[in-house]
Amino acid sequence: MPGKMIIIQQLKKYKQMKTKFLLFAVTILLSIGAMAQTTTTWQLTPTMTATLSSEGVMTISTTANSEAMPNYHIPYNTSAPPWYGLREKIYSIVIEDKVTGLGTEAFYGCDNVTTVKLILI
Repeated sequence: MPGKMIIIQQLKKYKQMKTKFLLFAVTILLSIGAMAQTTTTWQLTPTMTATLSSEGVMTISTTANSEAMPNYHIPYNTSAPPWYGLREKIYSIVIEDKVTGLGTEAFYGCDNVTTVKLILI
């Protein structure tokens, strides 16, 4: 009987470890899925935003009747655009209607951009 009791205890420990491992794996997978679905949004002005999707699409939009983007200054990092640290993840840029101008050096260093789409209405 003592040998049978040891086997039962080991089976219980195995089931507990298996359950903990499965919970850990599900948590990791959910975290990875959440990271893959994230977007980042920056408020450029009170009425203008820049949004970077997880697919690398940067969209500039405004709720004003017309508005130009702010200017930026890259050298010495005195006034870099807020997405400058993520510039390698930007593949496409969409400029929505009502955005009347692009800021100086706004997309400096965005070397992976392959398309720019202007939405005119």
